[in-house]
Amino acid sequence: MTKTLYLTPRLQVRELAPGDEPLLLTLHGDPAVARWMGDGTPLTPEMCLAWVRVSMHNYANQGYGYCAVFERAGGEFVGGCGLIHPPGEPRRPVEIIYALRPPFWGRGYAREMVSAMLAWGARERGLRQVWATAMPDNQASARVLAAAGLRWQHTRPDSDGEPTATWLWEAPDRAPGQAPSASGGLAGDSSLSAV
Repeated sequence: MTKTLYLTPRLQVRELAPGDEPLLLTLHGDPAVARWMGDGTPLTPEMCLAWVRVSMHNYANQGYGYCAVFERAGGEFVGGCGLIHPPGEPRRPVEIIYALRPPFWGRGYAREMVSAMLAWGARERGLRQVWATAMPDNQASARVLAAAGLRWQHTRPDSDGEPTATWLWEAPDRAPGQAPSASGGLAGDSSLSAV
């Protein structure tokens, strides 16, 4: 049985589970999606299997990880979003990653799920800072990150020498003892690790 992390007005975000490998392959095996992630190489079935296993380990040990995202109306798989610690990178607080299947681009789903994931991380896991990285020419991702409340920090070469734009989100201030609001002060919430 899978665990739903949160609902937005249009989306359900839940943990990955064994059997979700074909969903990940549909998403991250698509060259149009893969070009914006990692080295741009589409994932293989074996890599998707490993991703599910690592995600389940992360849920158990960190309380967060990469998740599957579905439309609430009809249950269609639209993409993935999650909070992760990137392998091989300096131990930043946590990074958000996300991806959508191309048929769902341009509908505002990315902003909706990223904003809600940040609010969930602050509310449920006490996260005060979350990082994101994006290719400098990925203007769609830059718009999503800015709309979700992240601020551009710098663009510099990453571990493989490719230029990477780095963004930072900080949880809104609150009075002592006050829990974050359901929206965490971010648009799109009503309630993206590479792993």
